[in-house]
Amino acid sequence: MARRILRLLGSRYGLAVIGVVLVVIVVGVARVISGPQPFEAAGPPPPLQVSASSSEILGDDSVATTEDSPSISAIPGVPAPEKVALDFANAWVKSTGMTSAQWVKSLEPYSTKRLLEQFKDVDPTSVPAESVRGPATVRPRDSQLAEVDVPVTPGTLKLRLLVSNGRWLVDAVSWERS
Repeated sequence: MARRILRLLGSRYGLAVIGVVLVVIVVGVARVISGPQPFEAAGPPPPLQVSASSSEILGDDSVATTEDSPSISAIPGVPAPEKVALDFANAWVKSTGMTSAQWVKSLEPYSTKRLLEQFKDVDPTSVPAESVRGPATVRPRDSQLAEVDVPVTPGTLKLRLLVSNGRWLVDAVSWERS
């Protein structure tokens, strides 16, 4: 009987079973050592929530599948990312006759401190756009981050917005000439 068990454990099936048992033991010991994991982070809830909306997509194999994409739902009292982006863009293009300090001050309500620091030595006459020419397009990334395109003359102002102190602020700017 003992010889049969040893022969079974020495076979490839026996070795596979031993391997699985060892992995289960190692994972179990690691969980016990690491202790309980918190389910949610401390702090205030985010001002905006992301919900999944399904859309049907035709794949490469011509089979329709659904794909979840994040969407941002507004909370009362908090300006939406597209509003902040348009306000920022309007302030950004109105640079004529302003000093650098005045121009940066006009961007302050819509910008993170990091972005304002980057703009402090920018000559406002170097802004390559003249006016905002259309509505903003928002691409939510999660509840704390969104990318927004604002059409301006001539091109597109690409903004990255993030939630800071309970409101959306522009944190990065790039420009694409059309």
